[in-house]
Amino acid sequence: MSVDPASPLAVAGTGHPAASSAPAQSGRNWFTLGGTLIGLILMGVGIWRIIDDLRPVPELGAMESLFRRGKLDEVETGLRSILGRSPEYGSARRLLAQLLARRGDKLACARELSKIPRWWPGKRDEAFIEGQSYLDSKHAQEAEQAYLTCVQDDPLHPADPGRVSSAARSLLTLYMTEERLPEAQDILWQAYAQALPEELGAILNMQMRALVERIEPKEVSEVLGGYLAADATNWQARRGLARAEELLGRTTSADALLAQCLKERPDSIDAWRMRLSILVDRNQPETLAEAIRVLPGSIAQAGDGVILEAQGIDRINAGEFKPAQEFLEAALKADPFNPDTLYRLASVEQRLGLAEEAEAHRLESQKIRKARQAIPEALVTFRNRERPGAAKREERIQAMEELATICETVGWDRLGREWRKLATRTP
Repeated sequence: MSVDPASPLAVAGTGHPAASSAPAQSGRNWFTLGGTLIGLILMGVGIWRIIDDLRPVPELGAMESLFRRGKLDEVETGLRSILGRSPEYGSARRLLAQLLARRGDKLACARELSKIPRWWPGKRDEAFIEGQSYLDSKHAQEAEQAYLTCVQDDPLHPADPGRVSSAARSLLTLYMTEERLPEAQDILWQAYAQALPEELGAILNMQMRALVERIEPKEVSEVLGGYLAADATNWQARRGLARAEELLGRTTSADALLAQCLKERPDSIDAWRMRLSILVDRNQPETLAEAIRVLPGSIAQAGDGVILEAQGIDRINAGEFKPAQEFLEAALKADPFNPDTLYRLASVEQRLGLAEEAEAHRLESQKIRKARQAIPEALVTFRNRERPGAAKREERIQAMEELATICETVGWDRLGREWRKLATRTP
C-alpha cells in the first residue's frame, strides 16, 4: 500500500519525517548533553571533596609548636586548613587570633575571636581579649558587645573573675566616656554578683565614683573622635562627643553632632535629654522654648526627670509658675533626690506663697548637696583603711558605715545596703 506523503502516517511511520521533528530532536540532544555535563561536574566536585577529605589535616599541637618557633606563615596555612574543615574549632581560632595580633593586626585578631562559638569552653575569657583588641582598633561598638559577653553571668560557662572585673572596668570607662551612666551602674552590679569577696569593696567604690566623677572633656573628645573616625555609625560616641564639645566651648560642633543624633533617632530620650540639658546650662530661654515646642509627644510624656525639669524651667522663663510647679513636682517624682530640682521647686513655691513647702524642699536640697560633697573624702578614707595593715577592723567598718549613710542620704539605697552588708562581713 502506498502512503500519501501528506498523510499523518508519514510522520509517525517509516515515511518521510515531519519538518518540525529536527528542531525537537536537536533540543533533546542539547538537554541530554547538558545533563551529562552537569553530571560530570557534580562527579568532579564529589571526587574533589573525597580527595580533600582524605588529605591529612594538620594537628593543632604541631601548629602550636611552630607558632612558638615563629613559623607564622606555616602556622597560618595550617590553621586555615583546620578551620576550613572545622570552622567552630575554638582553639584553632584563638591561635590564629594570636598570630594576627603578633603581626600587629588587632582588628583581624578581634574578628577571629568573635567567630568562636558562644558554647565553646573559655569563650567568655576570650571575649575579654576580643574586646581589648576591638577597642585598640577604635571599634568601640564591637568592643562593647565582646565585653558584655565576658561580664554577663553564665553558670554553664564560668569565666576568670579577674577578666570579668577587667571587662567591667573597661565597660565602665567606655560608658562614662559616652555619658551612659545607667548602663555603667548596671554592668558594675553584674560584676559585683560574680566578684570574689576581696573585690567587693573595690567594685562598690567604682560604683560611687561613676556616679560623681567625670572624665576630662578634652580626653573624651580625643577618644570619641577616634571612635567616630573608625566607625561613623557609632551613635553613642557621637552623642557623647557632643557633650564634650559643649564643655570645651565648641557649641557649633556640639549642636551639629546632636542634630545628627536626633536626625538618626528622633525619638531617643537620651539625645533629647542631652539637648535640653545643654540648653538649660547655656541659659538660652528662646532656644530652650523652641526645642520644647518641637519635642515629640512620646518624649514629653516619657516621665524622664531631666526632660520634665527642662519643661519646668521653660515655664519659669515664661513667668508661668503654677505649670512650672507641676512640671518640677513630676521631675522630682522621677528623681526624688535631685538637689537641683529640689532647689528650683523651692524657688517656685516661694513665688507662689508656699513658704513652708519651699523651706522643706530647700533644706532637703542642702542636705543632699552636703552628703554628695562628702563622698570624695569618704572614698579616700575607705581606700586608705582597706590597705593591708593600714587600719584596725573597727576603723575599716566605720569607713564603710559612713559610706552607707551617705548613700542612703542621697538616695542610693542599694549601694547603702551593700556597704552595710560588707561591713558586717569584714574579717
